[in-house]
Amino acid sequence: MTLDSCSIKGNPIYQSCDCNIPQWLCAFANISGYCSTVAWFLVLLPQIFLNIKRRSTYGIANLSVTITAVGKTTDFMQNYLLIMPIQYLIMAFFSSTVAQISTLQVLWYWKKLPINETPDGPIENEHQISTQCNILRVIGFIFFSTELVIFIAALLIRTKYWWLISAPIATYTIIAAFYIYNRHWCPTPIRIVAEKEEPKGEISDF
Repeated sequence: MTLDSCSIKGNPIYQSCDCNIPQWLCAFANISGYCSTVAWFLVLLPQIFLNIKRRSTYGIANLSVTITAVGKTTDFMQNYLLIMPIQYLIMAFFSSTVAQISTLQVLWYWKKLPINETPDGPIENEHQISTQCNILRVIGFIFFSTELVIFIAALLIRTKYWWLISAPIATYTIIAAFYIYNRHWCPTPIRIVAEKEEPKGEISDF
């Protein structure tokens, strides 16, 4: 007898059930997995919202974003090429999608300072972006945008639950709604900092 022989086919609440535990406990475990998926999705959204509000990813470590992008790509491949519970597939979709959206934001806002914050020091070559860098940004846009499409297709094909199309619809609707809210309905005020004139003949303190 296999561990999942007590699963009910087509019922996402009774998947990967162990016959050694009651069915209500299996349902509770599956529901807990879905709650964990929602929590993982919600915990990753604030950084995307903050990037939209600041119109910048200044302060985010590029190496950390790169490692996350690679890690979420491999995580997606693992979950969708192996036999995994449906909660893992949904969680992989949400976490990988939000991570790659953050990566696209880094490429879009490359070297842009926050619109309403004073930087903590001078930034060398702030607005100078080389042609090679722009080429790499375009390649990155194409690659990660393609990944987002693949994530949606794989989620639907692998799970065979077509109602899960609501997952990408909800994800992009929430992000687009915040973008519209922040940029048009309730835009972030832009603070213009006046340049201070240094007193002549005096040495300014650092």
